[in-house]
Amino acid sequence: MKLATRNGIYELPEEVVSRICWNVISKDRDSRVSPSTLLSLARTGRFLSEPALDVIWHTLPSIWPLLLLLPEDLRVLRRIKEAERKVSLIMSLRAQIELDFRRLPTTADFTRWIKHAARVRRVSGCCLTYPVGVDTPTPVLTPAAANALQARFPAPFLPYIRALDYHEDMFARNGSDSIVLPAAAHFSRTLKTVSLHLALHPDPNHLQDVVRSLSLLAPHLETLSLQRHLNPFWFDYRTSAKYWPTLRGVEACRLSCLTSLDTRHMFVSFDALLGGLGKLPHLRRLRFQPSTDPSDWAYTPLGRRDGFFARLEDLTLTWESEDEGNHQGCIDFVSAIAPTALRTISLDLRWPTDGKAEELFTALCAALGSLPCPDTVESITITLGTVLNSLISLRYDENIYHSPCFEPLLKLTALQRLSVRGGVKVVVDDAMLASMANAWPYMRALTFQWPKPADSEHYDSWDEYVKDCNYRPPRADAPDCPRATLAGIVPLVLHCAHLKELEVAVDMRIVPNVDGHRRPPVFLKDPRLCRVKKLCTVGCVPGDEWAAASFLSLLLPQLDDVEFTTPHSNWERIMKYYERLRALRGQERRWANRNGKTIKDPLYS
Repeated sequence: MKLATRNGIYELPEEVVSRICWNVISKDRDSRVSPSTLLSLARTGRFLSEPALDVIWHTLPSIWPLLLLLPEDLRVLRRIKEAERKVSLIMSLRAQIELDFRRLPTTADFTRWIKHAARVRRVSGCCLTYPVGVDTPTPVLTPAAANALQARFPAPFLPYIRALDYHEDMFARNGSDSIVLPAAAHFSRTLKTVSLHLALHPDPNHLQDVVRSLSLLAPHLETLSLQRHLNPFWFDYRTSAKYWPTLRGVEACRLSCLTSLDTRHMFVSFDALLGGLGKLPHLRRLRFQPSTDPSDWAYTPLGRRDGFFARLEDLTLTWESEDEGNHQGCIDFVSAIAPTALRTISLDLRWPTDGKAEELFTALCAALGSLPCPDTVESITITLGTVLNSLISLRYDENIYHSPCFEPLLKLTALQRLSVRGGVKVVVDDAMLASMANAWPYMRALTFQWPKPADSEHYDSWDEYVKDCNYRPPRADAPDCPRATLAGIVPLVLHCAHLKELEVAVDMRIVPNVDGHRRPPVFLKDPRLCRVKKLCTVGCVPGDEWAAASFLSLLLPQLDDVEFTTPHSNWERIMKYYERLRALRGQERRWANRNGKTIKDPLYS
């Protein structure tokens, strides 16, 4: 009689079986529990159970599933009564289950934990999100149980973890910002990526303690994100909004493998930058908010410092606080760094309205223009708004910035994107646009976002009619009257072959007359045809509708996304005429190509 032999899946290599398991979980994803399909697969036999369990335990929402592996005679679960919980005035909080210990744990109690913890590679707090209407109890750990767990556990909780996303208030009761299980309990030498949401803490050195623990327990860390926890419920938001920790000290310099640091809703003092972060040999991405304490920046050195953030490629300076920003601190920092390959710069700042804004902005542009890597900077985004509160409102910047502010940036010859946002009024003239076109031949997007009328997204036809009737174009001598004309766009079209997005305030009441010229002002045949797809006319002043439409159809023949505001009726007619004239010019080019006619090129210089 022929003996039965294993066939089918049992003959596949382990790598193929593992791929099958990952494919199953990707199609049957459930962020709260293990996929039932994989659980069934794991029970079929030892050959399949190991790869299936590796996939099931690979990513956890927290260590809660491991806590449930503890012996039943050790742990006790009880549902927290409604009277013991804080209840929101607008919605009831989710039910909670609390875990406590009946006795002190022993080493033998952690046998199953240690076995399965070796499979865990990632802990992601975002997995604790639940669908609306699902009343799934959230886990709570008593402080006594957390202390006993840390004191008696024989090894790191997760010895081979590589990515950690942890909220310090994860195991606290609803509405509480207390830290039950410190983040350091999850740290391991194998960690590569860490994202921490810091809860309220009475110790002002708590943030430094976290960084110190990381430098000692996770020396190979590459990506670090630190964020101050904000209570999502409005009645507790005011309390958490007052908590603004500051990263100080030089502990960060021990994270020698760090490549990315992202800090949100917290401050970073200059001593942490100068003595710690600035010396990291591999740091390529940095996002932080300078401290508002003048003493933190009183000893800021003047001039560039050799080797200060030498490997930096992506820099983001933010201002998320409701207080007035440290403007000079931001300028001094940009003036001090000495990167060799900086590519992306994002500055989200808050400028004053006391008349010094343009001077500060010019100093900031001068610091950017003097960077030691002018041939690598590709993108600059500057947001100049004023936050009224951190939840909803945003007030536009009320200052006006003129052409001389941008002269230092002309040294950045590799620039591809320049965006000044936040409702600022940038008034540049034709000469500056020509200089930009010559200095930035690789420019892809040039946007100066002017302020839009309030609630412009919610206008109905009557509102538009009323606004159009009340619209008055600015006087020629008005401070915010555009100085650029349609002729100023010509150099951008000629020199910036990759330009696709344009937002510049232009006075279209002055239209160049090209009739009778022997050569067109721009290229009219592929592949040199202008590629601009998006045009925003906010801040522009409309003039003669047919003349403006005729010149735009000649200059920008490939527009498919045009944004405009008051006066709506004028812009709608201009774009209506533009579509007709663009179709007509397209027919002319096709006729010329079919009949062998010569389409002359402009005098390109």
